[in-house]
Amino acid sequence: MGKLRLKLLPLFCVTLLAQPSVATSQTIDESFRSDIRKLLEVTGSAHLGIQAASFMSGQILDGLRKSQPSIPDRALELAKQVLDSEFAKAFEGTRQPDRTDGVHLRDSFHAG
Repeated sequence: MGKLRLKLLPLFCVTLLAQPSVATSQTIDESFRSDIRKLLEVTGSAHLGIQAASFMSGQILDGLRKSQPSIPDRALELAKQVLDSEFAKAFEGTRQPDRTDGVHLRDSFHAG
């Protein structure tokens, strides 16, 4: 029993030391938040989520059209309109930098 404990002790220590630490959040400086907002506007990145979702749904509906030619074109057009509308609603909050976490942005874009 003692030898087993000696063999398991290093494993226990490594397991204990390998536990991830808890990440802490920092407040974002308003000037930095403003810089992020400007960057998103200048690059057009604020609308990429909607564009990507619309593109992917279009691809899926095109695949559906090819695999199921009996589906009326009007039904697929309506589905596309509804999906685009729902994606716009879903991404509405992400287009506003005030609602983003900002920590990952600070680490990615801030050189200080």
